[in-house]
Amino acid sequence: MVGGGYYTLSGWAYKDSPNFRSVYLRIEWRDAWGEIYHVDSHILTDDEEAYQRLCIPGECDGDGVQAPNNAVEARIKCVADIQEADPETPIFFDELSFAFQGSNWKVHLPLVVKNY
Repeated sequence: MVGGGYYTLSGWAYKDSPNFRSVYLRIEWRDAWGEIYHVDSHILTDDEEAYQRLCIPGECDGDGVQAPNNAVEARIKCVADIQEADPETPIFFDELSFAFQGSNWKVHLPLVVKNY
């Protein structure tokens, strides 16, 4: 993680139930004291029978969003805001990509997925 660097986050989400108010991606940056700054993708609210692309920045082919200069850690979140809990109604995320946008190169970092 490079403070002041530019990053992109993208992936696909499938939400076909009204049990979810919204679905989105989030990048959280933390500084050495644990202070948090975050940026979110657009919010997927409609019920479609297909995967839809979510991106940070909003245009999927953009130059990225700039991390705060004092950031020392980035956390990636796939967020599903549950309106009514139902274990039979899953949300799916696929092909997640978090990339550093260097001047002439791109680094793709592995993601660790946790279920909360």
